[in-house]
Amino acid sequence: MLFDQVRCQVERLIPLFGVSRQASDILTSFDTLCTESLNIDIRRRVPEFSRINADGTPFQFSLSLSRDRPAPLQFLGEAGRPGCSMEERRSAGFASLGGLARACGVIEEVERITPTLCHLAPERHPDLLADASGIFWFALSFWPNSAPSLTVYINGRWGAETARWQRLDDVAAFFDSTDRWRSLASLAPPGLSPLGIAFTLRPKRPPSVRIYLQAFGKPLSVYRTLFLASATTPRASEAFEEFGRYVLRDDAGYPTRSAVFSIELPAAPMAGAKFELCAHCAFAHDAEAATRISCWLQRLGVDDQIYHATVSSLSLGRRLSDSALPSLHAYVGVGARGAEHYASVYLNPGPALERA
Repeated sequence: MLFDQVRCQVERLIPLFGVSRQASDILTSFDTLCTESLNIDIRRRVPEFSRINADGTPFQFSLSLSRDRPAPLQFLGEAGRPGCSMEERRSAGFASLGGLARACGVIEEVERITPTLCHLAPERHPDLLADASGIFWFALSFWPNSAPSLTVYINGRWGAETARWQRLDDVAAFFDSTDRWRSLASLAPPGLSPLGIAFTLRPKRPPSVRIYLQAFGKPLSVYRTLFLASATTPRASEAFEEFGRYVLRDDAGYPTRSAVFSIELPAAPMAGAKFELCAHCAFAHDAEAATRISCWLQRLGVDDQIYHATVSSLSLGRRLSDSALPSLHAYVGVGARGAEHYASVYLNPGPALERA
């Protein structure tokens, strides 16, 4: 079953990220989140159930790589048994959230945002229940020398366009960031639409939120404008340009296909922004993705060894394909938070397991 195989992958990665002392908490969190959703035959993943990956694998590993801090072990999944209704998925999401809150020590922080979660994903709303893409997704991050964090993602694509934007306004108001959000939203061109909202929770710290916007067929200059308006670091322009130059190469001058921009609120004490590209749209195959990402990480000044070690582990040591669209790489992005720039890489473990 997919659950057993992905759990083994988590176990293999735990020592790589230096979090062996947290192994019990990591696996407990994994079990809480994935026992139902990954209870499927590896070769019978259903794309209609989960939109985390194009092939229906309801799980991703993610890398957040920078020069100034160790990379956390991170994974993303959703709750609920395959084939359940949207209403059942909503209930499963809230039940899983309770267990994850206990495991990560953020019970009070979850209680603070629960009314907002209910507003963003109201019970029995016909528009939400009609959107089969999902309701909640959960990401967990484990660092060697600090407490874990829990991120709760909420679907923002359901309902009328005006209602989607209004929900983003409501979230910004919750964080006393209306002016900052509206200043950025005024720069968003037609075609850039709400994708989702993500709350990040850490023990004994105020929650933060990230607002996601998505578009297809926009030039890099659109996202560059938004990135520079959101990031405070003096190297933001250089970091963004290098991302386009090393990741897209000759395609940097053409409109991007599927792309995501996000901004973190509140801005104090550090402003945050991120730009991400769908790997299926940016690369011809996984081998090309690995080559370009590695060159970019080196240019960014990031040790790319943990990236290569993770890729090798998830691909079971096989040579990456150079003859089909990416199946391991899902998204790649550049982020800025305060004075720090970092790389984000999202990886789908399902296809390699299918061929095991």
